[in-house]
Amino acid sequence: MRIAKFLSLFEKIYPQKMAESWDKVGLLVHPDDSSEVNAIMISNDLTMSVVEVAKSKNINLIMCYHPLIFAPFSSLSTTGTWQEKVTIECIKHNISVYSFH
Repeated sequence: MRIAKFLSLFEKIYPQKMAESWDKVGLLVHPDDSSEVNAIMISNDLTMSVVEVAKSKNINLIMCYHPLIFAPFSSLSTTGTWQEKVTIECIKHNISVYSFH
């Protein structure tokens, strides 16, 4: 099943409209629209160590409670904030990130 299809089904059960207006819910990082779900990981927070586990287990969708990206980036850099570094690592390894809070 493609990631987009899985998330469509997920959002039928947990619609984004149920979130508060300030919540950053939804697909925050999605490197490839045609990706099939390999495996899904659920995490409270998305850290580099969570991404390392996902990479080692061939997980390509991380569902996290707290959003990785809360404010828009003005740029992305491998020497930037931890959020920038995690985002870049997810993109490099084709890992999609969905936040549900």
